[in-house]
Amino acid sequence: MDLLLHIGAHRTGTTAMQDMLAANRAVLEAAGISALVHADLEREVRGFARIPRREGWDGIRARLDAATEGAAQVLISDENMIGDMGWNIRSGSFYWRAKKKLEAYRDFFAADPRRIGLGIRSYESYWISAHAIELTYRDVTKDGVVRFDEARAGMAGALRGWRDLVADIRAVFPASEILVWPVEAALPVGRIMARLTGMDLPLTPPPQKVNAAPDARLIPAMEDKRAAEPGLRRAAMWDWLKTQAPRPFAGFDEDQRAHMAERYAADLAALEQGFAGAELLAHVEPGAA
Repeated sequence: MDLLLHIGAHRTGTTAMQDMLAANRAVLEAAGISALVHADLEREVRGFARIPRREGWDGIRARLDAATEGAAQVLISDENMIGDMGWNIRSGSFYWRAKKKLEAYRDFFAADPRRIGLGIRSYESYWISAHAIELTYRDVTKDGVVRFDEARAGMAGALRGWRDLVADIRAVFPASEILVWPVEAALPVGRIMARLTGMDLPLTPPPQKVNAAPDARLIPAMEDKRAAEPGLRRAAMWDWLKTQAPRPFAGFDEDQRAHMAERYAADLAALEQGFAGAELLAHVEPGAA
């Protein structure tokens, strides 16, 4: 198959991309593109998320073939192919298992995808957004709630970053074209999709922002609520949030913010120079992130 992958990352507009793909399925199919987003994979390609375990591949492959039968291109959008956002927070690491996971998907597909798309964003905003959104849904009955003040040093000081992730992708898929876009550039999702597919299709974008994280100033209240009701469902948390007023939220300290800003600026500069053969789709001025 002519394979295209959109592998996230989390909190970089991935849900907006997936919503657009799902809403424009007829347009994509008319162009010969079969698009499978995270929800489709869970429903139609049962076991896709377990590919890194290297078990049951024949059945998974048969379901994938059935879901994409007749397509000239297959586009898969699933941010969890590179790892778990929540594990990043809890461990103070940054997609440390991405290479191993992607190696399993490579072996499953038995070919390099033609193009791979990856969204990135500043470390400070990534971590805060990830923590806030995870508090809306993560059942912490077993492990307990992670509080930002306890985890921020690990997040700010994580040894890996975007360049390490891009290097992992290149090492696993040496023949693939890698496209990277920074959230701060606010590229329209339709433009990103045109570059990823190589087709300028009339795709209707989502009418409004989707899957936005709660206001960071609600994080302290969410942490208390999650600690008191560790199994609270996502919908119930969002309903409860409507009744809450923002509280002071310090976030990262000045040194941590400066360190992360410097690292992200270095990432963008390296990517703009073609780091690991990747193409940065938009320029972001230093400090704009």
